[in-house]
Amino acid sequence: MKKHLLLWLCLLGGASFLFAQSPERISGQVLVQFAPDVRPDQWIQSSNSLRTAKGSQHLRQLHAGANMHLLAFDETNVDPDRYLAQLRASPLVLHAQFNHLLEYRGLNPDDNRYDEQWALRKIEAPDAWEVTTGGRTSNGDTIVVAVMDGGCQLDHEDLVDNLWRNHGEIPDDEVDNDGNGYTDDYFGLRLTDRTDDHFPHNHGTRVAGIVGATGDNGIGITGVNWEVKLMILSEVRSEDQVVEAMMYTHDMRKLYNETNGAEGAFVVAANYSLGIDQGDCVNTFTMWNPTLDMLGSVGILVIGATADQNWDVDELGDIPTTCTSDFMVAVTNTDQMDNKVISAAYGPKSVDLGAPGNGTITTSPGDAYWEEFGGTSAAAPHVAGAIGLLYSYPCEGLARDAINRPQETALLMKEVLIAGVDPTPALNGRTVSGGRLNVLQSMALLEAHYGQERGPLGFVRTSPNPTSNELTISVSLPDFTDYELKIYDSDGRRVLIDQIPGRCTAPLITLDVSGLVSGVYSIVIENPDNFETAKFVVH
Repeated sequence: MKKHLLLWLCLLGGASFLFAQSPERISGQVLVQFAPDVRPDQWIQSSNSLRTAKGSQHLRQLHAGANMHLLAFDETNVDPDRYLAQLRASPLVLHAQFNHLLEYRGLNPDDNRYDEQWALRKIEAPDAWEVTTGGRTSNGDTIVVAVMDGGCQLDHEDLVDNLWRNHGEIPDDEVDNDGNGYTDDYFGLRLTDRTDDHFPHNHGTRVAGIVGATGDNGIGITGVNWEVKLMILSEVRSEDQVVEAMMYTHDMRKLYNETNGAEGAFVVAANYSLGIDQGDCVNTFTMWNPTLDMLGSVGILVIGATADQNWDVDELGDIPTTCTSDFMVAVTNTDQMDNKVISAAYGPKSVDLGAPGNGTITTSPGDAYWEEFGGTSAAAPHVAGAIGLLYSYPCEGLARDAINRPQETALLMKEVLIAGVDPTPALNGRTVSGGRLNVLQSMALLEAHYGQERGPLGFVRTSPNPTSNELTISVSLPDFTDYELKIYDSDGRRVLIDQIPGRCTAPLITLDVSGLVSGVYSIVIENPDNFETAKFVVH
């Protein structure tokens, strides 16, 4: 039950849309999560407490597994607050809240406008690209980042190659081929009519480009990832649409986990640029926290843009960035000088980190590029893109954990994001981390977690020494490049050669030396730029 509730929160949580200070409630609509096996139509008919609410009706199901629904009631015959209170008082109702509208928040590849992308250099993406440019895990899982926004130009010259496609569907055959409840959701989902006919929306096209515009294709810009699949979910303007969109990503990732990649989608992050100014997710917007946790349970982090207002969200509130789920990553907006942008909220308990936003060049409808995209809406997708890039780090252990331990791996990603920031005075005391996104440093922390010791090139330990059967070698490597390990006898003849991958390798190398004759041997670790030697004895 808790898992279903957590999913609600994640669906609503990582957004760069924004409510006004008084969010616009959709008259006569409530979001309800019933207890399992409760049918909303029967419940409404049998509920004495709601018989005074004439005209109550079930509009539609938002998610079957979590038993989430959109209900309507006639506000001319019942006080809305009393109606909501009656819903919440029922033991058969897990969560209930009014439905609301949302508004948008904020406004060395060969790509010919890459030089204008100051934000990528600020977060050290070019150095991270020396290790990986994104796209797949070490085990071949295709990495997907969901972009939940107003829409996207699907055939944009710099996005079309990186769009996610639902290969369980046959496009435009008017059949729900994969049985997920949606017909022809080949290019994702447009929430207003449940098709994949996305409108080429300015805001969504710009957000998508920051995450994953195609890199090194000779045109335009590059995203934080040169390759990644962008799952487009569009027109998520009201809370019921947000919930349904989030549940879509949840179900796709859950299916992927359960089928070991045969079905579904390997969604690792959901960028959601929506929100509610001064919202309270504990007492008022009660669906958010459980939804976030539910997405996290299958391995999805939700990246949320905080408010485009110069206030402390810990004091005044904000949805989603003050929600307490561990799977919420809250982002504020920084400029080229690492200052917090004046029109960006902050919070030492709730806002996790800053990321470049103001003056970002990105993709725009009409195969165009927009030089002045900004606000927290531009900051959040830099973080979502960084998560996608981190999952492509070449490490088999990471790739295994992402499938076998998805929740724990998502939390690890959040941990290295926060710990890897560049500390900045402007964010000290205003964010959890006190700093701005640095994807290279986060990558180094990820590598360290999986066992590679960084330091000057050298031998940490060779044992036992002398030996007769096995030799265990521990080395430190200064960088991400690969090295060769060679063993020479006392006459200078090479008797063994092995590879030491510079990325995510175990700190210990065990060699079988039982075939070597007694004597003194030299070990060399080297690459074209560096080398180090040691000796050991075989007796």
